[in-house]
Amino acid sequence: MGSSAEADLLLDHPTVSRRHAKLVTQGDRVSVEDLGSSNGTYIAGLRLHGAEPVDADTPLQFGSLACVLERVAPEETETAVRLDIAGPGHLEQAVAGAPQETLSVGSVREFVTHALPEVVTSLEGYFKVAAERRASAAGQVAHTAGRALFLSFPCRQLEILRLDGPETALLFEASLEDANPEPPGADSATEWSEIQSGSLVVRARFSPELHTQGVEPMFELVGRLAALALGHSEADLPSSPENATAPPLPQPATLDPDMLGLFDEAARIARGDVSVLIQGETGTGKEVLAKYIHDASPRREHPWIAINCAALPEDLLEAELFGIEKGVATGVDARAGKFEQADGGTLFLDEIGDMSRPTQAKILRVLQEGQVYRLGARTARPAQARIIAATNQDINRRIADGAFRLDLFHRIADCRLTLPPLRRRPADLPSLAAHFLSRAATEAHRRPQGISRAALDALAAYSWPGNIRQLEREMTRAALFVEDGQLLQTRHLQAEIAGSRGPTATPLEPVPNTGTLKARLEQVERRILTDVLESHDGNVRAAAGELGIGRTTLYRRLGELAIDI
Repeated sequence: MGSSAEADLLLDHPTVSRRHAKLVTQGDRVSVEDLGSSNGTYIAGLRLHGAEPVDADTPLQFGSLACVLERVAPEETETAVRLDIAGPGHLEQAVAGAPQETLSVGSVREFVTHALPEVVTSLEGYFKVAAERRASAAGQVAHTAGRALFLSFPCRQLEILRLDGPETALLFEASLEDANPEPPGADSATEWSEIQSGSLVVRARFSPELHTQGVEPMFELVGRLAALALGHSEADLPSSPENATAPPLPQPATLDPDMLGLFDEAARIARGDVSVLIQGETGTGKEVLAKYIHDASPRREHPWIAINCAALPEDLLEAELFGIEKGVATGVDARAGKFEQADGGTLFLDEIGDMSRPTQAKILRVLQEGQVYRLGARTARPAQARIIAATNQDINRRIADGAFRLDLFHRIADCRLTLPPLRRRPADLPSLAAHFLSRAATEAHRRPQGISRAALDALAAYSWPGNIRQLEREMTRAALFVEDGQLLQTRHLQAEIAGSRGPTATPLEPVPNTGTLKARLEQVERRILTDVLESHDGNVRAAAGELGIGRTTLYRRLGELAIDI
């Protein structure tokens, strides 16, 4: 251990000697020996002379650099998700260390185990989307391919180009030249190496001392994969200009087959002028889907206006929706409401299921007449907006209970889309967690290396009752505790997440030791059904989905077990 580049463990600190100390491991035993350092080695505050055993969590000090040994599971040190905080266009090499004389086995292993599956998954997602989505999806495949190559191999520069007759289009570019400038006239890299697959060209430059023959087959493979998408996208695209300008999927792009189908359906719905009702649990991304529909619609150049109907009391909500005239109350100026502001565009009514019946009646009138009266006004104003509504309520139950008007439901729900909860989108959890962690770390001026395998397993095992919004908040919090170059580990997660137990989870009551087998099983089943219903706030559809049974079956068992909902 020392500050020299030749040290097995580099401690880059001004008080650490070039050859400072030796750390020896034998099974579970660890010992430290000072190697005659200038500023000394200390164990629990005492200067070390010779070699001494140390235990986990014992304070160590090399010069004035404080350290501690930690005992961690192997999966806590295994990188499951690697982050790129620098962002596209200026990426850092994922393989640490100076350029080597030959291509390392670690680079190939890293590429095959992490980068290549990401490229293939991206390509699979491309083939699952509808034809009109493939132009933007093909660009995402090219970017994923370029990023995978640049992060996995010691490139100095990398470009992916598309040839279109005499013209070329730059699809991806990354370079280390600006980050590590060489002296004028220095031969900092080899000449460009080019590999062409159809209309796609991958160009790369490496450090001159590298033997890159082992890289070229990998580059050719990735080029062929990306060329599959790029070669089909134009042929599959419809000629309609509306479809040609459809927006890309929200980032990070979903990999879940059901979500890909949902966005495909949303893109089709966006072409028409029908109202849309989006249903789903809190935090599943209903507003993101609504905005996607607006951006994919002919109204995309017109206003996008959103309001949370559950965030305001009834009188203030009506003023926000319908506007108000000057003089209605002392000190009140005239202002337009959301309906008026959204004229010609899209009005997103979030949590419409929580709206009072009187307000529902007034909204119904606006939708029927296409015009709105401000509070206190006698003249109507145009209000021709497309309505996209969202709710986390069981809207059918609200209608049956008389809490929601059936006639309003028919006006806002020409098409219905249901967003699945995060726990049913396991393919998306790693990319979502990495996206939120990377964004939060950038804002906090930190540069974590990624997410450990153990932490990712804990995230995947958790039920996420708050869905994507809860995951975002957890990654934002965790980013404050992960140091530069460190993996996010389970110790950085909140206890209930690290232990893979949801906040609503409670232990089952003991099974009674008396009574018939049927009676004992019914008591256990009664507790399970009650807990699941409570975790979904009485939503029978969601509870039945978690339990893997139909709603009719669940209603029948609730009646047989005398469980009130």
